Order: sequence, then structure tokens, then C-alpha cells
Amino acid sequence: MKNKINEAFRNIRAEEQLKQDTLKCIYKEADKRRGIYRRKTALAACASLFLIFFMGLLSYNLYFTESAYIDIDVNPSIELTVNRLDRVIGVYAYNEDGKEILRTLELKHKKYSEAVSVIISEMEQEGYLMNNGLVSATLRTDWNEGTRLTSLERTVTKSLKEHHNSSEHEIYTVDDAIKKQAEEENVSPAKYLAIAELQKIVPDATVEGCKDHSISDIREEIHNHESETDNQENQGGSEDSHHDHSGREKESRHKDEK
Repeated sequence: MKNKINEAFRNIRAEEQLKQDTLKCIYKEADKRRGIYRRKTALAACASLFLIFFMGLLSYNLYFTESAYIDIDVNPSIELTVNRLDRVIGVYAYNEDGKEILRTLELKHKKYSEAVSVIISEMEQEGYLMNNGLVSATLRTDWNEGTRLTSLERTVTKSLKEHHNSSEHEIYTVDDAIKKQAEEENVSPAKYLAIAELQKIVPDATVEGCKDHSISDIREEIHNHESETDNQENQGGSEDSHHDHSGREKESRHKDEK
């Protein structure tokens, strides 16, 4: 650029000092403009880097923010923490059987439907998921509840069919209160509700005493106590009927004698 300016000034007749002073002013202005351009470029680059950092931070927070909890209980009891993108960001085992299932599985960052399918497959292979058993799965979510519940139901059903397993399954949602109470007892929501149902019939039953049993076993215990209670009531009713009938016979005979 300086060469072009020098060539232009060769054709101008003026005092040498004036020409030199003019050239200095031109060079100074050019340097000033280049400085302004460099500063603008630097500011634009900084703004771009800040925007990239901000978007990255926002994406990170979005990805690692819990949106749902899926608890699967056969007897291995396992919890999956899921983000809004339906990706698994946390895995937890409530008991030793659950730890054994998770020992060789890599579930983080998978779609939750894939993770559930892998868990059921592993349970079946390890002999935890017997035919005619029970798979309980609960969902606690703050977003898209209907779609997620349908997807979970579909995943469990498909996984059982793929292994030709005839186990029954129950899939339902739980609220924050039930989820929190279950967490305090370190059991899945499904097992917590099953134990609570048993305690209505057997008041001295405890969570600690039942937490290592499968939900299927707890439900069977409930059924046995209900059947026993029904039999006792039926027997009591029969005895009352017998006493009432005998009393009527005595009363009838007494009237006849008169």
C-alpha cells in the first residue's frame, strides 16, 4: 500500500517537506484504521467464543438435569435417572441383586428404552426373571408423562416377548411423595407400595424385613393372609348360623311342649 501512495505522490509537485508530512498523516490514518479493524475483529471473536461457551454450558446443564426416574423391580431393584432427551444419566441399584445385574452393563447415555430392554434381558439370562413371575416398573416424570409411560409399557412388553417369557408386568406412574418416601426407605416405589399394602394386613411387617423379597413374594404373602382371614370369617359365620339354628329349634320345641 505504501508503494502505491509513494507512486501517486511522485506526480504531485509540492515542497518535499509538505509531501513528507502528508504521507505521514496518510500512513498514520491507515494504521489507525487497521487498529480499529483488528480490535473489531478481536471483539467479534471474543463474542463468538462467549456464545459458544454459553451454548455449551446451557447444553451441558440441559443434558445432566434429571427429568424422570424409571424404577424396575423383579427382585433386582434398579433405578434409571433420565434427562429430557430420554437419555440415561444415572444408574442406581437398591440391593445386591441389582448391583450384580449392573456390574457388567454400560447404560449411561443410552436411550432409556434401550437401557430397560438391556436390563430385562440381563435379568432373564441370570435367572432372576422366571416364567409366571412379575416385572414392576414405575415412572416419575416432570415432562411428557403420557408418551413416556406408553413407551415404557411398549418396551417392557416387547422385551418379555423377545425372550418368550410369560411373566406378568405392571407399569404405572408415581408422584413425588411416593418416590421420596421410597427413597428414604431405599426401596423402589413399587416395592414400597407393596410393603405398605402388606402392613395393612400384617401391622408388624417392616420395610427392612421385606425389602430383600421380590414384589411377587410380597403379593403372595398378602394373598395368603387375605385368604386366611376370609376362611376365618366364613368359619365364624358358619358357627353363628349353627348356634342360631339350634336356638330356634330349642325355642320351637319349648313352644310345642306348652
